[in-house]
Amino acid sequence: MPFRRVTQSFVAALAMIVALGVPTNAAAQDEVPPTLLSPTDGASVVAGTSLSFRIQTFPGETHSLWLHVSRSPATGADGLIGNDVEIEPFSATSQPGLFEAAPTFYDYAGFWMNTPGTYYWQAHRIHCTSGSADCRVESPVRTLVLTPRPTSARIAIGPPRACHRAGDRVHVTGTGFAANAAVELLADSSRIGSATADAQGDVETEVAVPSPGSGPRQHRYRLTARERNFPANAATATLQATTLAFDVRPASFVRRGQRVRFSFAGFPSGRGIYAHYRLGSRTLASVRLGLARGACGTLVTRAPMIPTSVLRAGSWSVQFDARSAYSPRATPRLRTRIRVRTIRVG
Repeated sequence: MPFRRVTQSFVAALAMIVALGVPTNAAAQDEVPPTLLSPTDGASVVAGTSLSFRIQTFPGETHSLWLHVSRSPATGADGLIGNDVEIEPFSATSQPGLFEAAPTFYDYAGFWMNTPGTYYWQAHRIHCTSGSADCRVESPVRTLVLTPRPTSARIAIGPPRACHRAGDRVHVTGTGFAANAAVELLADSSRIGSATADAQGDVETEVAVPSPGSGPRQHRYRLTARERNFPANAATATLQATTLAFDVRPASFVRRGQRVRFSFAGFPSGRGIYAHYRLGSRTLASVRLGLARGACGTLVTRAPMIPTSVLRAGSWSVQFDARSAYSPRATPRLRTRIRVRTIRVG
């Protein structure tokens, strides 16, 4: 029977049934309820973990065993707590008359076995073959306490860098998650990846560094790894990100000799940023614009769009990199094209 989520008014009535052998001495057994062995009354179990129930009944009797779990200890007119929601068979153990069952565990956050609180459970047996209610004998009601899960998650990011470029892959390792748990990774509030914990609760994965936006930008992200079905078990780390980008203001209609504002980000910190001006296949000038500074290699400076000493009409290619001489394989590098026109007046 498919599982159905329950309302807040009651949680989970689990009905479990098993057929045994041929009845013997049924009259003496009619009023004897099943014996609840475990969990013990008032037992505490950590929420989010599987749970087994063990019940002792009469071997060699044809009967049904049912188990109910509820948020309320109150019994109805029929003497039972809760209502039947799911049916699963008990499994016989090697000991005669001893049966064990573990309710099917569902890993969504609202499932009762994931929700801390006080619960009440009760078993009853139907000892006649017709299965009618007048053959039912109920056990006492027991208390079961689900305690909150500890939050023990930890994560680390590698390689250790003060600033990562957008699009780069970073290695994320984590510990302290539930065994085989689904883990989500978020940058601030945006999901950027997922992973599955191993049997020890460890996680290892890679994610791409998110982009802070267009142009030369930097942003300090809060990277979070959390269990999908137990979000309280989460760990965070800081991820400083930058774009490898440049910006020029104004970007068009620049007069000869006019200085423009260059902005850069994502270059190697402590190294110069150079502009290599090429017309066709020739490099006509290489100019050091300044020194990249800070964790994210930023620079803001003013300089002519194209040095006036080499300025001429045509379609220019400009490469920005950290090398004093032009190389088409320089890393990192950025390129743009500038169209220079000669306007005659009169």
